[in-house]
Amino acid sequence: MKKVWLVSWIISILAIGLMFLRWDLFIIKKEPTENNFEEIQQQIMIETKNDGLHITQKWIGLTIGEQYKMIIPKNSSLIDTDNKNQISKITKIEAPFLTATNTEMSIQYLVEHQDQSSAFLLNDWIPQLASTTITKTTIEIADSIRRKGTWITGIPLISYQKMNYIDYYVFEGSIAYPSLYWQSKSLNRIKGSADLTYYDEMKRDINELTFPSMQLIPEFPFKTIIMTDQVNETEGNGLLVVSNTIQLKDLENKIITSFYKQRFKRAEKPWLLDSLVALTTNQNGATTKGQQIAKELLDGLTKSEIQLFIQNINKDMIPITPKLLDKRLGETKGLHTRFFQLNSQNEQSWSRLYFLDSRKMIINQKLQKGINIIKEDDQDLYPVVQTLESLGYELQLKEDDLFITNHKDEHYQFFLNKHIFYYNNEAYGLLENPYMMIDEKIYTTKKWLQSLFNVSIEEQKDEVRLSL
Repeated sequence: MKKVWLVSWIISILAIGLMFLRWDLFIIKKEPTENNFEEIQQQIMIETKNDGLHITQKWIGLTIGEQYKMIIPKNSSLIDTDNKNQISKITKIEAPFLTATNTEMSIQYLVEHQDQSSAFLLNDWIPQLASTTITKTTIEIADSIRRKGTWITGIPLISYQKMNYIDYYVFEGSIAYPSLYWQSKSLNRIKGSADLTYYDEMKRDINELTFPSMQLIPEFPFKTIIMTDQVNETEGNGLLVVSNTIQLKDLENKIITSFYKQRFKRAEKPWLLDSLVALTTNQNGATTKGQQIAKELLDGLTKSEIQLFIQNINKDMIPITPKLLDKRLGETKGLHTRFFQLNSQNEQSWSRLYFLDSRKMIINQKLQKGINIIKEDDQDLYPVVQTLESLGYELQLKEDDLFITNHKDEHYQFFLNKHIFYYNNEAYGLLENPYMMIDEKIYTTKKWLQSLFNVSIEEQKDEVRLSL
């Protein structure tokens, strides 16, 4: 009897444990996270008619029973599938929902466009399902109305057939909501370097459209470049429209600018984008600060280091921030820097390029935290105020260009903008100014610490020792 009771007790404990385990799994599964979006695919079939584009959109991989909020662009009107002659205008207030009765669901809608001669570009035309991520988009176009023109999207063309009564296009790619473009003039399709496809009214040679800057970006995302005079220069999702008379260096600049815009998580400061484009294309920047930032990097790094820095930025598709740029710049030099972060904090001026020496600072036998040697133009610079105070000097900053130091019976008076100093009230001339201001701090070199203050400096691999 005891054995039966014991077995029953064990089974009950296991059942309760299993119930709690299943409940925990259910909670873990349903707990929302920031990126917990359902991954699905979509197929879009476009049929051209006199009143516009009649479109059937199918979503694949839905969860049966799930209700999805649809986001309908203002250019698109849902069609009542029970009465296809009735077009229902959907407003933002009415926010329609789609309940998945199957893993694949379709809707039909109309994009009105009756003008069959003027070029057009649609950026916001594809309905979306909230809380989903599109991993693959396929667009099929069956054209019987606009056959003399050219259809282009922001994803690659994988098939084209010209039949007796229709032209049939198939595009496929990973961009969720690619732009759609049409013009009445036919265009030449040219496969360019990296993952670029050009559509051009002229028959340019592929070598003209091969730019050295593309080699610095290992995984250049797909981009369609349309060179035409039919619409104004603009940018869409996966495509770029430029003038058919554009200079090649300007074309390169626009392509690289478009690439870096996509790398920023949010709209960044114009000078930051401008400096990256200038470095990558080896062209002049368009903003004053962007030009100065690029110049600092060009002066402070070798040509091979510049190329390595750009490659480090683009070795992955992590969103670009000033902090990331400093990290990649540090990886390039093997030293720490806050160059981009400091420049982002001050819009009115710019900070010079320097790197922090990672070695320990030991002054008078004591480890000094917060005191760093900086490296600028391959020379070591010591922070004057912190260094001298740690050595036992008393400092007084009288004015912007004057500071006074005292140590025992020694009295110094220096001028930041003059090649003279006073030692115990006696004037001495200098061939050069031993001090410089960097980010509102006074710095000097090892040579001047030794010659002016008789500081003993012993440098080792992992530490620097200073003493009097």
